[in-house]
Amino acid sequence: MEMLETKQENGIVFLKLSGRLDLAGVGQVEAAFKSQTNDAQKGLVIDAAELSFLASLGMRMLMMGAKAMKAKGGKIVIVNPQEEVENALRMSGLDQVIPIVESEAAAISELG
Repeated sequence: MEMLETKQENGIVFLKLSGRLDLAGVGQVEAAFKSQTNDAQKGLVIDAAELSFLASLGMRMLMMGAKAMKAKGGKIVIVNPQEEVENALRMSGLDQVIPIVESEAAAISELG
C-alpha cells in the first residue's frame, strides 16, 4: 500500500492511494493519513484510481478522516475509484459522507 501527497493548493491536500486498503495497507498508511488530514484545512482529495481493494478497516480510516475534516469545516472527496472500490463505498453508504467524483476539477468544485 502506498500513499503519496501529490500537492497542496489553497488548503487542499491531494493524495494518491495505490494498492490494497486492507488490514496490512491501513497499518502502513494510517498514521500518515491522519497527519495529512491534520494538514489539510479546506479538504482532502483522494485519487483512488490505483486503489484495488477497500476493506472495512480502510473504510473506517476514511470515515475517521471525514469526521476530522468535518470538525474543522472541511471534507474529503474521492476521485475516480475503481469499480470494486466504488461499489464498496456505495454499498456501505460511505458515499453519503465522502463524495465520489470523476475528476480533480470536480473534487475542487465539491470542496467549494
